[in-house]
Amino acid sequence: LDFSHQPAMGAAEELRRAPTFWAVLSIAGGMLLLVNNMEGSFARTLVHCDAPPAKLEHGEPWSGSAKCGDRAVVIKEGAMLSGIGQSQENTVKILVMASAAICSDVYGRKPVLIVGLACTTLSVFLFVLATLLDDWARTLFVMGQALQGSYVPQLLGALVVADLAAREDLDSISVYEAGGYVANLTGTTFGLLAFAMQLCDFVNYLPVWIVLFVINLGTLVAAYRHFPETKVGLGEGAKLGLVASTFQELGSYRDVITHDGAMRMLLLSFGLSCLAESIKFVSLPMQMAYFKMTMPQTMMYFFPVSIISVLCMPFVSFLHGKFGFRRGWFIAIQILFACAPLNFLVPVYWWAVYLQVYVLQGLMSGLPALRSAQDAKFWGEKTSKFISISSLFSYGLEVVAAPLYAWLLNTKADTYWMKVTPGLFSFICSAINYFVLFSPTTGVVRFIYVGLDMLQEERDKASAAAKTTEEKKAE
Repeated sequence: LDFSHQPAMGAAEELRRAPTFWAVLSIAGGMLLLVNNMEGSFARTLVHCDAPPAKLEHGEPWSGSAKCGDRAVVIKEGAMLSGIGQSQENTVKILVMASAAICSDVYGRKPVLIVGLACTTLSVFLFVLATLLDDWARTLFVMGQALQGSYVPQLLGALVVADLAAREDLDSISVYEAGGYVANLTGTTFGLLAFAMQLCDFVNYLPVWIVLFVINLGTLVAAYRHFPETKVGLGEGAKLGLVASTFQELGSYRDVITHDGAMRMLLLSFGLSCLAESIKFVSLPMQMAYFKMTMPQTMMYFFPVSIISVLCMPFVSFLHGKFGFRRGWFIAIQILFACAPLNFLVPVYWWAVYLQVYVLQGLMSGLPALRSAQDAKFWGEKTSKFISISSLFSYGLEVVAAPLYAWLLNTKADTYWMKVTPGLFSFICSAINYFVLFSPTTGVVRFIYVGLDMLQEERDKASAAAKTTEEKKAE
């Protein structure tokens, strides 16, 4: 990987500058995405109950488990098992996050990636055992999902992208947009594979997990051989030792949150957003329970979002290019919050949840890149600390949110208000977050505008420099 300080001309140039780096990072994150996409349906196959498997008559959908014929029980218990597993995964992520930033600074980004992928590979092996050992199936499933928390692609990706963006004479938004393109392309590629596998609605997942174990093992070897080290100045903090450095880092997090009002308010808004978006954990089970959709049917409607996300990636860039960073961000946020009331339609209209997902994850797919660039400008030297704190915060919330939404889901509900409970909770979180963002008493938006104004200034300077260069060439 060439770290020479050469100015980039855009996201495409960044991708061409270091193709091996982006490819390995994409495959590593994609394998975790693939495994995570299979876990929900796999959890349902592990559900046991007294009701014998029903014969499929009159177009009735399959229960989801060959060991239980009560479909409502399978969906509910599967969601609870998946929620508990997700909670354990996020608990491990918190523990890893507390030391991963220090480890990556002392030992480099690559060792953190290798250890994480090794744990992911082991987790898939535990899923293989879960299909073979019925009495231990649930325990092995939760253990396997917990191990996946050892690899945190959000943190690692943010750190290595920040390493690249730290180069001089660079329009940093280009690096973050390149990362956004890679993330969306990874989601599309591995999402297609996961989509194809889930369309099969497997009764027995043993062959699936064996294949995925081999692929994960191959990814681990490829990462060991081909992933370049992006961290400059390895060994920083080594004098204190890993444990002492970790406690020192956690203490610095506490000090920052205690004394930095901007950090507290931005984390509050971020946390409310995480809670609202965590309804994603039960979106698919709700469709299966309330509209008697099969797994393939629900996946058919969720599938277009992977394509829409890639096609619409430039939409947010268009907004801030056309209207400026402030107004562009404001328009994007209004579109985002306009999706919140759709939660009230989800129990009644089957298309409501898909429309919501198409807008949030499809049309607005470029928003995370803008947020990352804005955060980097606003926080400056504190960027990595904010990334670490916000990631820890989101994982901590998801420890509670995943099982909470699964508990709120009532697969045997026969009234509207019983069905809408998960959506109502998500809407309340979104409404409070909107108040926190734009209320004069909290004023979170003013902190965001600082970073956006800095991006605008950077973009204006880059445009002026490019214009000057063109004029000189014309002369």
